[in-house]
Amino acid sequence: MLCRQVILEIEDYTEAIRLDPESVSNYNMRGLAYCEQCQYDLGIEDFTEAIRLDPANYSNRGSAYKKKGEHDLAAKDSVEFDKLKNFSVNCGGHG
Repeated sequence: MLCRQVILEIEDYTEAIRLDPESVSNYNMRGLAYCEQCQYDLGIEDFTEAIRLDPANYSNRGSAYKKKGEHDLAAKDSVEFDKLKNFSVNCGGHG
């Protein structure tokens, strides 16, 4: 994807977040767009907000930490993601 397209996506998701600040999807999508531009800190901020809104969202932040070279933090998020996934499966949830 061209850099300009990603910048426009970030702007669109920023506006969507302004209109609906409780949308986990918008934070995740903007975080992914930031990471595509190697702006990992901004992506991690968005993923952290997504986790605050819905704790089942550790996967994206863990991936961003890994790309940033913060392997310890990536591993911690992976453990949390696995715990939540296993809890959901063991409790009959969708996971």
